[in-house]
Amino acid sequence: MADAYDLLFNHVENMVCTLDLDGCLTSINPAGERLTGHSVEELLGLPAVDLVPQELRETAVERFRRRLTGEVGATPDESVLLKRDGSCVPIEVTSTLFFEGDRPCGILAVVHDLSERKHAQEALLQSERRFRKSFESAAIGMALVGTDGRFLEVNDSLCTIVGYPAEELVAKTFQEITHPDDLDLDLEYVRQVLAGEIPSYQLEKRYFHADGHTIVWVLLSVSLVRASDGTPLHFVSQIEDITKRKQAEAERDRLQEQLHHAQKLEAVGRLAGGIAHDFNNMLTGIKGYSELLLEGLDPASPLRREAEQIKRAAAAAKLAARAEAAVKPTQPAVEPIGSISSPGELPIVAVPSADPPAAPAPAEEVSGTVESESHPEPVEAKTPLPIYRWFDPPEELPDGSDLSSS
Repeated sequence: MADAYDLLFNHVENMVCTLDLDGCLTSINPAGERLTGHSVEELLGLPAVDLVPQELRETAVERFRRRLTGEVGATPDESVLLKRDGSCVPIEVTSTLFFEGDRPCGILAVVHDLSERKHAQEALLQSERRFRKSFESAAIGMALVGTDGRFLEVNDSLCTIVGYPAEELVAKTFQEITHPDDLDLDLEYVRQVLAGEIPSYQLEKRYFHADGHTIVWVLLSVSLVRASDGTPLHFVSQIEDITKRKQAEAERDRLQEQLHHAQKLEAVGRLAGGIAHDFNNMLTGIKGYSELLLEGLDPASPLRREAEQIKRAAAAAKLAARAEAAVKPTQPAVEPIGSISSPGELPIVAVPSADPPAAPAPAEEVSGTVESESHPEPVEAKTPLPIYRWFDPPEELPDGSDLSSS
């Protein structure tokens, strides 16, 4: 048994020592030598209170007295050890009174170096202070949120975003101020984080402002804090106000849609102008050949009537093609003023007078029939074609828009 005690005494990592009833060291292990910086020879017979800083010695003496009288149990006490080089080490002392028979004969003490624990505690404290400072002074909204959705702590920036004072906001849940259309997705992400399926999530969502009618767009970033055993403690939420960005995106989309619509109209105008140009070229040939045909026909020929009708129809169609080209923004307007009701009646279309034909039909006397100098009798058109009269276009359309920019 003594061998086992010596093995433990000499190889344990913590300082182990014994004191007599006067508080002087009677034995100390190698770990005690390393901790104090003193040799065994220096320590044996030394009052243990000499290893305590001056300002703590009175407290140490009182604790030793209470230990001897049995007023305190074997609960650990925290103190400070003064090393040989003058530095101090935080320690935890666990001591107990031991006996020989019924007579107390000394104190057995185990001294544990708390330096690493104290450093860890200080680092944790500094980290908490940094987090608290960052939390309170952050430019974006921040909140600690319970697993039930209730706000536990909020910073000033979040209060500004949603319009609630802190004391009102911590009485609410995030579900109460979230837009209904965004709530289901938010809750699904919360479920996945709590279940350990995802470590965190980010979501664009809408909050109701405290004024009751303003919608606030935010970018929400959420992570979960767990206890050492994995139990969920609370969420850490970061909330960035993106309302202005959303408004800018909506305006950009609106302008892009307007641009797209304008581009389509421009394409239609170019297509119509191209078709009118090609059609006009074909009609030029038809009109030319009809004139040649008329020159070669005898004035009494029964075919002259059809040839003249072809010439007039080609001329009228040529004006229609030119009117079609007027749909482009840089061209004058075209105004239809008549329509066909039966064969022999021609639709009448007004064309701006910027480029009148050589011999336009009188506007006041135009009808649905055509007469020629050589054939005064009316000629009925077998295929209805438009007749045009020329006019000065108005500066504005009936709806008030400018003709030149429509």
